[in-house]
Amino acid sequence: MKGPDVLDPMKQLEDALVLCKFGRFHLRLLLVCLVSNMATTVATTTASYVVTNAECQLGIGNVEKGLFISTSFFGQLLTTPLAGIASDAFGRRPFLIFGNLFMAIFCLLQGLSQSFWMLMLMKLGEGMASGFSINLVGTMLAECTNKNVRDRIMVAYVTFFPMGQIIVVLFAWAILPRELDVVLWKGYFEIHSWQLFLFTCTIWGLLASIQFYCLPESPKYTLAQDKPEEALEIIKKIFSENTGSDKDTFPIKSLTGMRETDTVVKASVRKQLTMVVFNIKYLFRKPLVGILCLVCLMNTMVTAFFSTIRMWNPQMLTIIENYESTHVETTRFCVMIDEYYVQKNSQVMTSNITNIVEEACVSVISGSSTYKNILLISAITTLSIGSCVFLVKYFTQKQLISVSLTLCVFCSVALHFIRYSVMIAATLGFTTSLSIAAFSFLNNITIRVFPTSIRSSAVAVNFTFCRLSSVVGNIVFPLLIQYRCIVPFTTLTVGIGVAAFLSFFLPDPSKDNKDTGDR
Repeated sequence: MKGPDVLDPMKQLEDALVLCKFGRFHLRLLLVCLVSNMATTVATTTASYVVTNAECQLGIGNVEKGLFISTSFFGQLLTTPLAGIASDAFGRRPFLIFGNLFMAIFCLLQGLSQSFWMLMLMKLGEGMASGFSINLVGTMLAECTNKNVRDRIMVAYVTFFPMGQIIVVLFAWAILPRELDVVLWKGYFEIHSWQLFLFTCTIWGLLASIQFYCLPESPKYTLAQDKPEEALEIIKKIFSENTGSDKDTFPIKSLTGMRETDTVVKASVRKQLTMVVFNIKYLFRKPLVGILCLVCLMNTMVTAFFSTIRMWNPQMLTIIENYESTHVETTRFCVMIDEYYVQKNSQVMTSNITNIVEEACVSVISGSSTYKNILLISAITTLSIGSCVFLVKYFTQKQLISVSLTLCVFCSVALHFIRYSVMIAATLGFTTSLSIAAFSFLNNITIRVFPTSIRSSAVAVNFTFCRLSSVVGNIVFPLLIQYRCIVPFTTLTVGIGVAAFLSFFLPDPSKDNKDTGDR
């Protein structure tokens, strides 16, 4: 048994990370996280651009659009729980390397697809691959950053998602509007602009995989595995890279071994998995089980909102752009959306009566206005979330969640009274940024509250509910919006309102872990 003068090893590690400061290693880690988030953004958002441009070519109807857009989230739903358990047993780094690599492979295979179902199957594979890495990027970043700057770094990390969206939009704008058709075998193997777009997107997963291979394992995970010497060696390398000093000059010479109750047995794969599963039971004990349920419930509502709105932005803005180009005056947001679906349903009914199937498909192509408005949304989202880096220094994450969700409700309601595409895009940008900010703060609370030995499992459970809500939201949304635009938007807004109310019951890790840092 340890004497009272022996420090807790995780407390020692937190002190060691403070001595490492913030420097070149963390900038390199942030760059890797940005590239990895680009790969994840590709996995989740390229479907929105593909369905808009390949609607007639692949015979995609409204139901197929919803299925395809939700496929990547369904893939993440399948693998996220497994990734959480496995990464607590075998580390963060292997899953970050192979998750990003397989995202690139499946993105390439999507570009080679010649049918909708082949395309959908490859999108499912890409989603499954992203499920192995998406929830680990933030965990890895948090576990390598000292407690003095952790909150600000984690908020800054969230800006990578809209930044990734900006890059994807620029790629889409440069490639999709062009008629780039390569016929290698007519009717069997043809390459079009949307496939070339997917080819260019494979680079992000490949680069992220290579970069994570060049990074060390998380020192906190290594220490949780009862490997204090290895954890200290990682810390020394971080110190040396950040300060330029020799690693042997690091003032801390040893880390105390883990307490017996925290030790993960260094044994076979079977025993490691058994120990992780054994540790998961702590997720379902008070007070952690209550926190987990609250966070999962809130994130389910928040994710359903921003994921659905974000994925359908290209389609809705394209409809609005075409409405403005064919009408002298614009009208309210939902009126323009409703008119499009009324006309589309009318065309389908007419084609069924006259047996002219070809006339049922009217592809609405995105123009410059749509891409500019999507860039506006992404820019507003990036700047809004970026401002939270400074706000988190003066307000707790719990307070910021409550304010963000409340403002999101007001913006969502205001959307129904706006007429012009630029104003609609700006409002969508604010609603998206506010909901994503709340989502990021909720994830940060999850990472901060749960101990290292079960952190990835807790994040995985949380992300599982998030992906489930994304799947349901993106399937149900196109079914409801083609009848009345106001119905799905009202449903999503009510969910955000409920989440805003529940935010008052969240814990505050900034106060609870102020002295010791995360466990």
